[in-house]
Amino acid sequence: MKTIAIIFCLIAGAVWTCQKTTDIEPAAAEVIEKKAILVYELPVDGCSWHFSIDNGDESSRFAPTEASEKKVREFAEKSNLFQTGLMRAEVKIRYQITGKSRTIECGFGAKVPLEEIDVLDIALP
Repeated sequence: MKTIAIIFCLIAGAVWTCQKTTDIEPAAAEVIEKKAILVYELPVDGCSWHFSIDNGDESSRFAPTEASEKKVREFAEKSNLFQTGLMRAEVKIRYQITGKSRTIECGFGAKVPLEEIDVLDIALP
């Protein structure tokens, strides 16, 4: 009987200590400011709105959040960067990485998952 009680206590203790705590707020995401290339080349079998950011030896591609994409489109139209329906322009952005993935549409029906960013500010360099 003691053995069963000990096993029960061990299992209960393990379950209790492994539970996630939901009342702890996540740390604020770091705000990053960099030059980037804003790209929209879907009409010529490229990909829809995304950023290409040079990280020294390599470059990374990021997709704006849905809310940020609206801001990016408005910026591109207001800046007259989107006159031909295609775009590849150097911009300066302030952003936060969301920790999520967003799938963007590319040519020939391809779907590409990219790391998602929340664009806080976008301007010409």
